[in-house]
This record gives sequence, structure tokens and C-alpha cells, in this order.
Amino acid sequence: MLKTNLESLSKKTLIDIIEMLGKNWISVDGFWYMGVEDTFGSEAALKLDVKMWERQSVLEGRRLKKVLGLEGGMEDVLKALDFVNCIHGYPDFEIEEEAPNRSVLVYKSCPVQEARLRLGRGEFACKEPAYLCYANTAAAVDPRAKVRCVSAPPDERSSDIWCRWEVIIENP
Repeated sequence: MLKTNLESLSKKTLIDIIEMLGKNWISVDGFWYMGVEDTFGSEAALKLDVKMWERQSVLEGRRLKKVLGLEGGMEDVLKALDFVNCIHGYPDFEIEEEAPNRSVLVYKSCPVQEARLRLGRGEFACKEPAYLCYANTAAAVDPRAKVRCVSAPPDERSSDIWCRWEVIIENP
């Protein structure tokens, strides 16, 4: 029944639903993290978050590759990472540098970090879980893809950039 209902919706409504589900996904992740953080402390919350992303990102990357029909290469890796943003309710990244086998992605806004600051919780040391998310998704699409964190919290950052990620396709 649900599939029939989805098929009857307009493209705009389906996009709105996908965006809403992305926001819901990141809200659940954030509420879970803050609950663990409040109960067991930041170190335990980060440790558990890393364990979750080690597994979830591989699964998500494989599923995206299959559903989107991705075959590999920089274009497909970037497409998968862009869909991860959508799934997780994040804004689009900007491509700061681009070459056939290397791209640098920049996030000028971060809903999670901005919400934490509004709540007086301070920045979340997202570098390791975010790395796992991007690296495992990229590798699921193309095993030659490597991701390197240029900067992300807890690193020092400029006031207008939350994080930077370098994506490389090795031995093209």
C-alpha cells in the first residue's frame, strides 16, 4: 500500500519527504548521541558513534551504489557523497578544488554543529565518525577512492568553513 501511495505523489512532494527523512535521520542520530553523552560522557558517546559509523557507512555506500547504478570514478563517488548529505539532512558541499582524480569538498554550514552551539553544548569532535562515513561510502562506490580529512572539528577552523575533505581516486 505504501509503495502505491508513494507512486501517486508529485516529484516535489517526494523530494520534500526525502529532505524531511534526512532531517529526521540526523535528529535521531543527534538525540541518541546527546543521550549517551549526558548519561555516559563525551568520550563514550564518541566511541559508540565511531562504532556505528564503521558499519552504517559501508552498508549505506553499498546500497547507494546499487540504487543509483554507480560504477566508480570521481563523478560517481561525488554523487554518492552528495546523496549521503541528502540522506543525513546536511547541506550540499562546495567543491573548492576539482581535477579528474582529486576534489576538495568544503562545508560552510553544519546543522549538527550549529545546533550544538545553540544548545550550549560546544562543538562535537566529528572528525573520526565523519571520516568513516565519507571514506567508507567512497570506497564502496570505487575501491580506489581515498578520503583525507583536511580539517574538521576538533581541529582549529576558519570562521566560515566547518570542514574540508579531500577525495582522491588512486591509480586511475
